[in-house]
Amino acid sequence: MKPIFIYFLLMVSLACQADASNQVGENFIKNVNQLDNSPFNDFGSMVAGKKGGWADIIISRPSAFHALRSEPRVSFTLYMPSGFLENPKEYKLLVAVHGSGRTAAKYRDAFADFADEHKFVVIAPLFPIGIYGNGYADGYKFLKERDTRYDQLLLDMVADLNEACRCDLGKFYLFGFSGGGQFAHRFAYLHPDKLQAVSIGAPGLATKLDDTKPWPFGTADTDKRLGSAIDIDALRKLPIQIIVGDQDNKDFQMPEKFKLVAEKLFGKYGSNRLENMKLLQENYVSNGLDSRLEIVKGVGHEGAKMARNVEGFFLMVRQILNEAPK
Repeated sequence: MKPIFIYFLLMVSLACQADASNQVGENFIKNVNQLDNSPFNDFGSMVAGKKGGWADIIISRPSAFHALRSEPRVSFTLYMPSGFLENPKEYKLLVAVHGSGRTAAKYRDAFADFADEHKFVVIAPLFPIGIYGNGYADGYKFLKERDTRYDQLLLDMVADLNEACRCDLGKFYLFGFSGGGQFAHRFAYLHPDKLQAVSIGAPGLATKLDDTKPWPFGTADTDKRLGSAIDIDALRKLPIQIIVGDQDNKDFQMPEKFKLVAEKLFGKYGSNRLENMKLLQENYVSNGLDSRLEIVKGVGHEGAKMARNVEGFFLMVRQILNEAPK
């Protein structure tokens, strides 16, 4: 065979390989561009040819922040002990709600060792600042912002987790600190039937049970404002912990001219968080609630440092309810 002919065959072969390679490349780029509508979770799973859905990515990457399907502007992260998927019926759910700093991952991690030892799964929601583009930071604390209901969004997160793990974790244990404490106690007012226990950590502004004042200063009109009246009988069955540091006594900065307005709106209130938690406890006891006040020595406004005390309370409730893992 003449050298020129051999050279020609070699060029044809290389050209065919190049065409095939280009076709593969074009298909690859097409798949990448359509990844959001593809059966793959991400670039890596596409390369590996591993198909999956939203539930698979929650299970495989629990510590990532997952956009909520019903409202992608908010998200959540999970701590999932290694044995959870093997026997989810032995596990309970702990929800830890961040304060104004939005340090959701910190609260998830604060309960990780406890979750491993006592068989809990942890959800830490992330309610971002300014979901309407206006920089407003406090909407989630009051459960409602325009047409967004943050209490329902938390219930949607729980539903997504149950669907992803193909289980029903049942009633859950709720903790919130600071702004999360505002969310937690107001959530408990509307949804005591969803909770096994609630721990209310040092909210700056608390809604007392008071049917003479409108929401959120009291509870007179929750049926009109939030579509649900307070079920005081159900609330009385809920174990409640109010927790605050004994050093969380920095006085609120309030101009003198607003103090009379504040007293009219809130009724009796303290000059700092520690005093306010004592007043909230008095309000709960006077209404027949199963509440205890825990003042943590040597701690200021530091939510993560209260985690062990919150764990002790939740573990006590779990044992009373005979839910302790085997």
